[in-house]
Formats: sequence, structure tokens, C-alpha cells
Amino acid sequence: MDIFALFRTFCQVHPATVLRQLSAIIAGALCAPQHITMRNIARWSTCSYRTIQRFFATPINWPSFHTAFVTTHLHDTSHPYILAFDETTITKSGKKTYGIDRYFSGTHGHVVKGLSFGVLAVVDGDARRSYPVHVTQIVHSSAKKSVVTTPKRPRGRPLGSRNKPLQDQTRSPELTRIDAQLTQFLHENNRIIPLRYIALDGHFGNIPTLELVQQHGLHIITKLRSDSTLFFPHHAPYSGRGRPKVFGKKVDIRTLSDQYCVHTSHNGGIQTQLFQFHARVKASTQLLNIVVRRVINHTKNTRTDIILMSSDLALGATQLVEYYGLRFQIEFNFRDAKQHFGLEDFMNITPTAVHNAANLAMCMVNVSAKLIAYSDGTIDGVRDLKTALRGRKYIDMVLKILPPAVQNVLKIPLEGAFLAQGRINAPPNDRRAA
Repeated sequence: MDIFALFRTFCQVHPATVLRQLSAIIAGALCAPQHITMRNIARWSTCSYRTIQRFFATPINWPSFHTAFVTTHLHDTSHPYILAFDETTITKSGKKTYGIDRYFSGTHGHVVKGLSFGVLAVVDGDARRSYPVHVTQIVHSSAKKSVVTTPKRPRGRPLGSRNKPLQDQTRSPELTRIDAQLTQFLHENNRIIPLRYIALDGHFGNIPTLELVQQHGLHIITKLRSDSTLFFPHHAPYSGRGRPKVFGKKVDIRTLSDQYCVHTSHNGGIQTQLFQFHARVKASTQLLNIVVRRVINHTKNTRTDIILMSSDLALGATQLVEYYGLRFQIEFNFRDAKQHFGLEDFMNITPTAVHNAANLAMCMVNVSAKLIAYSDGTIDGVRDLKTALRGRKYIDMVLKILPPAVQNVLKIPLEGAFLAQGRINAPPNDRRAA
């Protein structure tokens, strides 16, 4: 399949030269068997090394391109979609790469030296696949690094100070960056993909993130800390004196009543229960939809409680757990981008080149999903896709040497011999040529 044909409809927004270079670079990167660097891409693509250098130095509107590709080629109007956001960290050595610093890596379990990127993705609820739509680099500000020494304030509250509402407090740089990503994507999407929810990990289970998401007309789905302090709504009648009470009895997760249990399932010696109720936190009076997923292992005599939260009070417990589980699909995008598409391999150091390298890796995640779907089940997985495309490149190189009269005769036997070599899930024998 011609990759440039997938980008032809974007020529009105993006320069045709950039799209032709991008299609050639993706075709070469999908054939490259080793590290996806500029030099290795030049070995396998039709572009020269100097052309690839110019491409990586060219500013590109990647959010517009990602959104247009997903809405044009990967969007199914009959499927439900949600948004998901997560961060990924790659290891990098040296001192000159833009944004290099020490970031926490969940894969390594500790802080590592490298680069970090925040990725916003659209998740298909039925196909259970994630498609990146916005990638931005996380750069620690110099103000955060510098240590500011302020004189120690005396004990007690300063005279004349007033309470500051939460919505008037300064937004953190992290939320400011996510706000910019959401704003740009929702503008590019223009309601082509209907979205109601955004799934975030437990790091964003707080009121400032909730208010940020609601400003964009979305509902948040996230996880709370296991020691979160929750309060049931106050249902007693107003006594007529003082301020009406908002917070009721404190929620004890360990001793929840069976009246809140909405689902119970058994799998061997493991019992799973879902408890659902409405509650509030002290930092806000907004009512929240709380779901507690309790897993009891009768064999090991252990119990685990996971607290999930959503701002949509009408969302069912089973659906809430399902949507939160879909958030993990973005981790498979990170895996493919690092293992197959050069997110861990690029050696660019300038801000524009680093931004293009990260977005190119995520673009190849979307393009590979389209190519796998276009194969009608003959290709299963990224490894088989790269092996098949590499074999097709070998076939084209061999056919160019042969006379035109022989090319049509040998094309089908060569495809049967080359395309199945090295694949993990080889096609059935009836699909191979004799």
C-alpha cells in the first residue's frame, strides 16, 4: 500500500513536500531491521541523508496531522471513544540534548536521566486500541530547579490574610501543559469524534485536575489514593440555624455496607466486588461518583481495595471500571514506539528535531495500525508488518534487475518466498505461492 496515498488528503493543510518526505521516511523506517536513526532511515528509504536532516529541522504542525489522520483513517462512527493521557520517559545520555534531565521512569521504577513526553491519545472502546493525537515534550523549568531561600515566617496566620478559593490558585506547570494539549486537540477535532470522558492515572486524582477537565466539557475518570478521606452527602433536614451542612458521615472503605455492592463475581478462589456510592472530599463540595473495586483472594487470604472516581454521577460502576482499564492501551503505544519506531533510538539534540523525532514515532504507531487493518488479517502485529514490508522491498530490488517480461512471471513466487520469511505469525499455506 502506498503510504503517501494516506496523506494525499492533507495537502491542503500541510506542504506536499513535507508529506512526500514523511511517507518515504515512514516506508524506510518500517523496513529498517535495527535502530531507527536518521542514518539508518537513509539506508532503507528513497530519501538522502541530507533530505532527512532537513525534514527533522522543519517545524511541523503535528497535532493537526495526528488528529486528521485518526479522524480520516482510524475513526469508526459506530464505536465509543474516550481520551487518555499519560507520560513516558526514555533514557538518554549526554548533555546537549534539549530537555535532558532526570525524570521518574515507571519501567525502571526510579528516576533516570533522559527525556519525558506527555501523550494525549484517543482510545477505541470496542477495538480496545489507542491512537496518539498530541505529543509534547516535558521540560523542567529553570525556576523549578533553582532553590529559592525565603525568610522563615513566624508561627500563626499572618494578620489580615484571607482565604483563597481553589479556583483562584495558580495552576501548576503540569496542568498548564495538559490544558494546552486539550485545548489544541479539541479545536482540531471539532467534535468529529464525540468524546465525554478522559481517563488519567492516580497522579491526577485531585480537585485541580477535575476542574481543569470540566472546563473543557469533559468528565474525568481516575484513581484515588487508598487512604483518601471521603464523606457521604449530608441528608438530614436543615435545623434552621447556621450554615447548612454539606458533609455527612466519613466513609470507611474497609467496612462498606453491602447495600452499596452492585456487582460480585467469582473466578476460582478470587472474588471481585464493586461498590458504588456518591461522596465528597474536603477540598470541594462537588459530588463525586465513587467506585471501590475489592479483590479478595481466599486462597492467600488477602484483600485489595482500589478507589476509582468520576465526575459523571450517572456512569455505572462496570462501565467506569471498563473505561479506566482502557487507559492502559496507551502503554502499548509507548511500547511500540520505543521498540519498533525509534522513540528510544533517535540522536537529535535540537528542540525542533527532538519534537519531530518523538512525533514521528507516534505517527508510525497510527500508520502501522492502518496498514495492519488494511491487510485483512494476513498481518498480525508490528513485527510481522515490518518483516512483510522488508520482504517486499527485497522483491522490488530483485525485480528491477530482471527484464520486464520476467517480472510478471516471478512476482507471485517471490512474494510467497520472501513475505513469510521471519514472521512470527506466518500466513496459512494456501496463501503462499508454490
